Amino acid sequence: MDSMGWIYPLLILTGMLSGFLSGLLGVGGGFLMVPVFIVLLPLRFRIDIAVLPQVAVATALAATIPATASAVIAQYRRGALPIGWAVRLAPTAGAGAAIGAIIAGRIHGVWVAAIFSAYAAYFGLRMIRGAGMQVPPDDPPIHTLATRMPARLIGGLIGLFSATAGVGGASLTVPYVLAQHDRLEMRNAIAVGSAVGLAISLIGALTFVLGPVPAMDDSRGLVGLVCWTAAIAVALPATLLAPTGVSAAHRWPTRKLKRAFGLVMLSASLVTLWKVFC
Repeated sequence: MDSMGWIYPLLILTGMLSGFLSGLLGVGGGFLMVPVFIVLLPLRFRIDIAVLPQVAVATALAATIPATASAVIAQYRRGALPIGWAVRLAPTAGAGAAIGAIIAGRIHGVWVAAIFSAYAAYFGLRMIRGAGMQVPPDDPPIHTLATRMPARLIGGLIGLFSATAGVGGASLTVPYVLAQHDRLEMRNAIAVGSAVGLAISLIGALTFVLGPVPAMDDSRGLVGLVCWTAAIAVALPATLLAPTGVSAAHRWPTRKLKRAFGLVMLSASLVTLWKVFC
């Protein structure tokens, strides 16, 4: 079987897993897609290693749009989406995503990979450690610098960092919302993360398509920095599985959700570091 024969089934499997995780954890699937694209895309397309991380990030953002939208709709129908939080964070997150995508398109791919890996490892460890912590019901919210900053500014920063790393922003949105509202359930924070992730993915992907493209020897298969064939192969199964993940999120206990969230991010960080730096 040639490379196309086995690469696309792997992309479809990636889409199924990322769609389920999108609904379950609100992560949009970017943490899974970016390392998979970094490994698989050079086998099918002649992509310069210097721009490979940017192509992986851009393609992941584009691929997550349908699945994230599907997850948001499913969460809204279940009454799990706090509309106020989504309205406060999503618009500026989209604006920040446009800036982040421009930055990612202009810096060396190794830096994009490093940003993604550090981002994933830090928040993965944070969520795993937090899974064993119980907040007493009468304790006040966690007062950190982030919680004292305006929500719209936080939304912009979330979009900026997330689009640079190629992720949907739930890893930043979920801890922030939980810190601001300590009585909010994990599944509600995940729903906000999905809504913010939809804005980031949509605006970030569009910016990667329309924005400046680094010089490369062969850009066949790419529109801007997005590999659309890979994005579609992942997006279709992801969209179908996202509602299943939402359903599971309403059955799983919060501690399991946090640990699953953290393990996904740590795994993605290690795979990306191995591919780009080894």
